[in-house]
Amino acid sequence: SNEQCDLNVVEQKIRQLTSAYYRNLLVIIDDVWHVEDAVPIVKAFSACKIILTTRMNDIEQYIPSKQAVTVGPMELSEAITLLTCKVIDSKKLSGEDLRLLEELAQDVHLWPLLLSLIRGQLSHN
Repeated sequence: SNEQCDLNVVEQKIRQLTSAYYRNLLVIIDDVWHVEDAVPIVKAFSACKIILTTRMNDIEQYIPSKQAVTVGPMELSEAITLLTCKVIDSKKLSGEDLRLLEELAQDVHLWPLLLSLIRGQLSHN
């Protein structure tokens, strides 16, 4: 349904469900694309520790932060390590295999989540 939820009700239910542990929770809000999606969650868990990830440079205008950390893009060598970790002995890769893995990593723009999913597929084959 397209009905807007009552954020006060959501916040109250979250506090009831987590009352015994509320101040000890670590809430992770990953890959925020729209501020309006994150604000109610941040508000509901305001007494908790929150890690929020986003590509939005201006997020602190909308959601105050005690510490902002800017993470740069993954290096190609890190991407290859992520792709091969516990799946392929990278020392045994041929030059052609390494080139194909580098192309694959660049095709997914060195995104760790996508590389991890690909590694999962490689480990099943």
